[in-house]
Amino acid sequence: MKEYFISLQNEVGFYFKILKFIIYFLVGSAFLILVNKMVRFFTFVFSKFSKEIFLNRLNLLLKLLIFVFVSTLTGWTLIYIFF
Repeated sequence: MKEYFISLQNEVGFYFKILKFIIYFLVGSAFLILVNKMVRFFTFVFSKFSKEIFLNRLNLLLKLLIFVFVSTLTGWTLIYIFF
C-alpha cells in the first residue's frame, strides 16, 4: 500500500513539473508578444508625431496613473482603518 502512494506521488510530481514548464512557456511568450507590441507602438508613435507632443501626453498619462494608484491606496487604507 505504501508503495502505491509513493508511485502516485512520483507520477503527480512528474505532471506538476510538466505543468510548471507549460506555465513558464505561456508567461514568457505572453511577455515577448507584449514587448513586441510595445516596440511596434513606440516605432509608430515616433515616426508619426513630434517628441514634444508625445512627451506631454506621456506626462499626462503618468500623472493619471499616479493619481489612480494614490487614490486606490488611500481608499484601501481608509477601508482597512474603519472596517
